[in-house]
Amino acid sequence: VHVVRLRAMKPWVLFSGVCLTTLMPAPGLTSSEEPHLADLVYNSGAPGSVNRSLFDILREHVSVRDFGAQGNCTATGESNCSDATPAFAAALAAADGGVVHVPPGTYRIDGTIYLGGELVVDRGATLRRIAGSSNSTDPLVRLGATRGTLRGSGTLMTDNPSPRGVVNIGPQNLSRYANVEFNTVEEVTLQGAGCSWTTSQPWDQVDMAQKGSRGLGMDSSQGWAMTHGGSESTGSCYQNTVRNIQVFDIDVGVYLGPEVNGNQVSGVMMGGIGEAAYFIDGPNSENTISSGFVAGFGGNVTIIKALGSMFNYFMSVAAEPGGGSKYFDFKQS
Repeated sequence: VHVVRLRAMKPWVLFSGVCLTTLMPAPGLTSSEEPHLADLVYNSGAPGSVNRSLFDILREHVSVRDFGAQGNCTATGESNCSDATPAFAAALAAADGGVVHVPPGTYRIDGTIYLGGELVVDRGATLRRIAGSSNSTDPLVRLGATRGTLRGSGTLMTDNPSPRGVVNIGPQNLSRYANVEFNTVEEVTLQGAGCSWTTSQPWDQVDMAQKGSRGLGMDSSQGWAMTHGGSESTGSCYQNTVRNIQVFDIDVGVYLGPEVNGNQVSGVMMGGIGEAAYFIDGPNSENTISSGFVAGFGGNVTIIKALGSMFNYFMSVAAEPGGGSKYFDFKQS
């Protein structure tokens, strides 16, 4: 890597492998002729490469750090840092449906990140709901419209219960019309606040605050209407994709609610599941769940629980749930 000063070059050209520290216009140039970001041109230097505006190159890589997120929370969860939720919202708005990156660090998330574009949580990055800072039980991230993507090698975790999921694919308001379709969640790790029952407790002793908390939750306004006496013409949760994620320390790993249809879930690795790895809460149909592995929390775990669902497909789901567990629990209602 070379550090250079550019003099008497217009347009100023920045080649790959060059670290630009100071722009030095040639003697005699007026202030109006001094170099600006719009004047800088990037060229990779590889055969066939073309000059491009450096300004455009920088705009293609949007980071939450560009909008004030610091990622400086401690790993132990003390609330010694500011809420990064507004910075995430601003970055996603600026990207306007494009890609937003989350660099390594721990980010305090008091609210919910509403995802319409693509959020990439880099390896070493953690989005955390800290109990001492927020008592919210809403999802950390919600994909509530169409064609949103959450991916990366980072972690999303909560210290609080998560009744609709640490991550939710579904509408913000279940009682209002909303179609939630063609969203993708892949590779990230979802960490819950713990199970309602563990082997260190008596069988009849349950932490009701954590009861039914979900790692990845999928629900629809149509399903809510059907189960609450509303109109059946409300929106769907349809043709979304979940693949190669990890889910730990939670009662329900993946939840598919009523009228959540035609979705693909594959390659999910789970550990520390307290109640059910997959809960298919019907009526729903035509969902496919395949591959992956489930490790229980010492027993009393159901791998696939289905209530009133039909025409759903399960393939190659392996498990080591522990004593007293069930691989299948299917009921019509």
